[in-house]
Amino acid sequence: MKLRIKGDTIRLRLTQSEVSAVADGDAVVETTSLPQPFTYALEISGERIGAAFEAGRLTVSIPRVVALRWASTEEVSLRGREGRVEILVEKDFACLVSREGEEDPDAFPNPLAPSTEGT
Repeated sequence: MKLRIKGDTIRLRLTQSEVSAVADGDAVVETTSLPQPFTYALEISGERIGAAFEAGRLTVSIPRVVALRWASTEEVSLRGREGRVEILVEKDFACLVSREGEEDPDAFPNPLAPSTEGT
């Protein structure tokens, strides 16, 4: 799971296996080892898409019914708000341009990638 924060926007991007885990009701959790650990997580809970920050942990929550629909359809992103903060939860697509060290075979196929059919 990738985390991007810009101003009042939080964006999480999940791979295919992470989206499957969410569909199963599991939390997806990552930790970055700064001088003090910083953890970010996506959890299934609540009645709306929301976010909270407590004890060095950023937790984004999405309702189960929303998670199931998102995981089982072509829907790419979910949007919510927590006060002034916009929350985006997205499926992570493969990059169109290869970058050394950034291969992710678990990313979703990019719909803008050239078709390889007939070759």
